[in-house]
Amino acid sequence: MFTRYKALLEKVSRFETLFAPPQRCSTKTDLPATPLLRHDVDFSIFALEAMGELEHDFGHRAIYLFRPDARSYNLESAETFRVIKSLQSMGHEIGLHIDRRSHIATTSDRGSITNYFDYLNSKLQLDMVFLSWHRPLESDLGNSDLFCGLESLYSNRYWNREIYLSDSAGNWDSTKEVRLDSFLLNKVYFQLLIHPEWWLETDAVSGFAHSYSSQIKEDIKDLRNQIRTFDDFDLGKRILDNL
Repeated sequence: MFTRYKALLEKVSRFETLFAPPQRCSTKTDLPATPLLRHDVDFSIFALEAMGELEHDFGHRAIYLFRPDARSYNLESAETFRVIKSLQSMGHEIGLHIDRRSHIATTSDRGSITNYFDYLNSKLQLDMVFLSWHRPLESDLGNSDLFCGLESLYSNRYWNREIYLSDSAGNWDSTKEVRLDSFLLNKVYFQLLIHPEWWLETDAVSGFAHSYSSQIKEDIKDLRNQIRTFDDFDLGKRILDNL
């Protein structure tokens, strides 16, 4: 399912490098001792356990960051809870991936957001410490340390352009392989961002697509059941026409 990603982890192992979450201390300014591997879960929880198991087999511990405002999966659903508990059992850490355009990021009422984070920790039986920004602002990069009690992985302790390597938008090419080799060879701290969906094999894409669309299908089904005039107004066609 993750053949290319397995090859990447095999390369990391040849350099005797292990990924692990940093110590939980926002007051430190020195770089963490161990390279950091993070996953921003943008679209789907599909195959996250398979990725986590692969990393566990190689001795790595990653940070999986979930979107509380995701449109294609529900952070508070029973299935997401099960996946989170499974990842935790492998030694991985859980955090939040927050869209900069969302109410959570834009509201001035920080007290209510802190209460919401406390609620999520209680609901999901977590002790979350880290967050990453979805579509970060320039001001987020290398500056702000804390947001409502959570440490930003874009803060100056963990992030700068020289030590950051990402597959954003599915872009992973030979240039990035060369940079990865340099990090590994020189035994330096770096932060590696991997989006799980970009590393799925072709035969797994259909499963991802099914997972991605299932919530939308269920929402339309619920809407049809709740609104008697759904068919009269042909809302289903209108929704599809406007996608």
